[in-house]
Amino acid sequence: MAEPVTPLTQAQGAALAGLSLRHFQRLLAEPGAPPRLENAIGRQSGLPVEPFAKWLRSRIAAELGTDENLSPQAERARLDRARAELAELELSRRRRELIPVDEVAQAWSEQVTIAKNRLLSLPSRVSSDVLRLKTQRAIENALKDAVIQILTELSNDPVKP
Repeated sequence: MAEPVTPLTQAQGAALAGLSLRHFQRLLAEPGAPPRLENAIGRQSGLPVEPFAKWLRSRIAAELGTDENLSPQAERARLDRARAELAELELSRRRRELIPVDEVAQAWSEQVTIAKNRLLSLPSRVSSDVLRLKTQRAIENALKDAVIQILTELSNDPVKP
C-alpha cells in the first residue's frame, strides 16, 4: 500500500516555483490554480502535490510560449534551439564577429598603458622647449601641440589582429 503524500505548504510551493510567497498566493487566487487542502482547523493551507505539479508545469510552458506540458518533443525542440544558438555563436566567433571579453579587456589594457606611458613622458619631451619660451600663450601652444602629437600617434597605431 502506497504511503500518502504529504501536501506542500504554500511556502514550499512558492520556493519550488521560484516566487515570493506573496506573489505565489496571488497566483493561487487565479482561476485554474490547484485546489488548496484544509488543515485540521478548516484553514486552507496545503497544496496537493500532483495537481500542483501539473499546474506549475502548465504555467512554465505558458511562460515559455509553448502550450504544452513540457512534453519530450517540446524539450527536444528547446534543446535543438539552444544547440542552434550555440552553433551560431561559435560561427560568429570564428568569423571574428564576436571577440571574447578577456581579449577585449587585454587590448584595452594595453592601449591604456601605452597612452599612460606616452602622456607621462610628455614633461621630459617638452620641458626643454618650454624653457626657451617667453609667454604663457607660447607655453600653452607648445603643450597643446605635444598633446595633439601624442593623440595622433595613438590614433595611428595599427590595431593588432
